[in-house]
Amino acid sequence: GFSPAAGRLMLNIALLAAESLPAGGVVAFSGHPDQDVVVRIVGPRAAWPAGLAMMLVDPAAAPAALVEQPRLLQAALTAQIAQASGQRVSLLMGPSDVTPPLLVCLSAIN
Repeated sequence: GFSPAAGRLMLNIALLAAESLPAGGVVAFSGHPDQDVVVRIVGPRAAWPAGLAMMLVDPAAAPAALVEQPRLLQAALTAQIAQASGQRVSLLMGPSDVTPPLLVCLSAIN
């Protein structure tokens, strides 16, 4: 299973993924709780929140995004939890017609 820190991060990613499916769809997790986990969202209008990639790499971007768009709370919280636990979460590149999956590297907090 996940360590407490990894579990906290994965729970917030699950909430973010569900929020990113406004017309319904599927959230799929694959990988191993001690290593890397890939999170995919598939459904009509499935899309990660605008600015998520920047929030994941720049610690100042998450709080700044909330000033202009409070509805980005779950994205900002998830990014801050990842940064506080020292985890790397990133959007993977893929075909332009598919929502890119998130790669969550958990090995450092287990």
